[in-house]
Parts: sequence; structure tokens; C-alpha cells
Amino acid sequence: LVLDHLLHGINHREDPSLLTAPYVHAIDELAYAHFGDAYDAGLSWFFAGGGAYSQPRAVQALSPASKITVAELDPAVTLTAAEQLYLDPESMRILHRDARLALRDEAGPFDVVVGDVFHDVAIPQHLVTREFASLVRQRLTADGLYVMNVVDAFPDPRLIKAIIKTLATELRHVDLWMEGPPTAARVTFVVTASNSKRLPKTVIARTGLPRAWHRMTEDVMAYGTPPARIPLLTDDYAPVERLIADLLLGDSH
Repeated sequence: LVLDHLLHGINHREDPSLLTAPYVHAIDELAYAHFGDAYDAGLSWFFAGGGAYSQPRAVQALSPASKITVAELDPAVTLTAAEQLYLDPESMRILHRDARLALRDEAGPFDVVVGDVFHDVAIPQHLVTREFASLVRQRLTADGLYVMNVVDAFPDPRLIKAIIKTLATELRHVDLWMEGPPTAARVTFVVTASNSKRLPKTVIARTGLPRAWHRMTEDVMAYGTPPARIPLLTDDYAPVERLIADLLLGDSH
């Protein structure tokens, strides 16, 4: 699936559990590391963003008892996934609505909330604010996990730092995950947040391609722009594009 000139998903026809995109694979493995056997027994999932529906398909294959709700704004994206990316739309609950409004109107609670919403490389501003973080906290179970992917520049990802700082006002354990030193300036990071236990320092993939992800929160927060100079994101002030200016403009600005 390609949207806004970017690759957003690759699905395997015969094996929906095979997650090709590293960040999607990371989200699944971090959820399993958090919940363990409860993942296999079935969890309640809310996906903010459907896209290629790669992970909802994987969850269905790996944990058939799970309950899956997906908020995908664009019905054409869902139709494309159904027609060309092997999605069975009848096998999950799909809401063609803005993800924040959909989550607001859902009673929950959800074991996992996944944030995977983009316009081009930027996350919509209303999905990274303290008010949204508060909504996520209210909709999660006591042991629940919020996990999201974010595109930002390396080695000083200012949007990532703002998101971590903002999520930490509502959720106790907020962490950043990477596979290893990136080979490009643009990186897709994964962030987790929870009010229960903290995940281990390293999470190794249990299925699919051999991969491992490392908790890099303190390392990234300590490098480059100090957190004190990073804004707290609110509905009144969330300068997402300015924070990823290095990513959008390179050195030209």
C-alpha cells in the first residue's frame, strides 16, 4: 500500500502473521512481551488507523479470540486493502471515522491501543496532544498498553521527544524502541506507554523475521535538544511540522 508517496504496508497472502515492515513487527512483538500468554488467549485491540491492515490481520491469525476495532478515516483505503491486500473486512469491526472521535465514543476498555495514523510523514496534531493521551489512558485497562509509530529525524528526533514528554504526563512508563543504529536520517520509531510494568531492555521477535528491538529512551532524550526546550503538546499548541522541520526540509532551512 502506497499513500502520499510513502510505502505504508506489505501483506503476505498466505501468512498474515508475517509482518514485513519492521515497525509493524515491533508493535506486535512489544504487545506480546507486555502481555505474554494473555496475548495468545485474546485481547481487546483498538487501532487508530487501518492502512494496509497488516497488524489487525496478524492479530487475527496469532490470537483468533482477540476483539479488534479499527478506526480508518478513508473508506477507499479499506476497500483497497480488501480488494488487493487480502483483508477480510467482515472479520473485524471497522469504523470509518476520525480515530480520536471513534476512541472517544467507544466505551472500552481496551488492552491495546495502537496509533498508526499519518498524513504524509506527519502525525495529525490532534493525535499527539496531552488531551489525546488522557483519552487513551481512560480507554485502556489497568494493564493496558499504548503503542505507536512515529517518523522523525535521527539523531535528534524533536517530535519523538515531545511525544514522550507529553505521554509521560498521563502514563507512567513511556519508552522509545529501535532495532539498532539507523542507516538513514529518516527513521520510523516505536513508542510504548503504560501504567503497569515496564518492558525489558531488549525484546526479541518470537515469530517472523529474526529481529530485536532495544529500549533507547534515556539515550535519545539525553542527546541533542534538551527536553526542557521541547514543548508539551496540547490541543492549543502542537507544532508537529515545526518539530520535524529537519526531516521535511533537510539542511536547506
